[in-house]
Amino acid sequence: MYQNLKPSILSALVLAFAGFGDAFLYSVLPVNSEQMGIPVMWIGFLLSINRFIRLFANQFFAFLFDRYGFRTITIIASVLATLTTLVYGVSANLFLWIIARIIWGFCFSALRISSISYSLENKKQGFSLGLNKGIQEPVLL
Repeated sequence: MYQNLKPSILSALVLAFAGFGDAFLYSVLPVNSEQMGIPVMWIGFLLSINRFIRLFANQFFAFLFDRYGFRTITIIASVLATLTTLVYGVSANLFLWIIARIIWGFCFSALRISSISYSLENKKQGFSLGLNKGIQEPVLL
C-alpha cells in the first residue's frame, strides 16, 4: 500500500523542504532588511514577485508536464529552488534577489503542481492528497 504512495510522499517532502527557505524569508526580511543590504522599500515587491510569476507559470508547467512528465521537471525545480534559497543567504545584491524570486516562483509552481499530480495518480486519491497536504503543511500548535 505504501509503495504506491511513495511518489506522492516524496514530492510533498520536496515541496515542504523547499518551502522552508521561502517561509523563513517572510519573517526575516522585513526585520533584517538593512543588515541584508535590501532597501526597505523593496521588501513588499520581493516577497510578492513569486505570486505574480505563479499566475503565468501554472499554465506553462501544465504544458511542460504533459510533454516531459513529472519526474524530470520536479528534479530540476528542486535543484533550482535550493539554489535560489542559497542566493538569499549569500548575496546582498537586489538584482540577484529579484532573479532568485522569479526563479523561485517558477520552481514553486512546478513543485506544487507535480506534488498534487503525483497524488492524483494514486488509486486512493483522497488519502494520497490528504497525506500530501499533511506533509507539506504541518499543523503548528
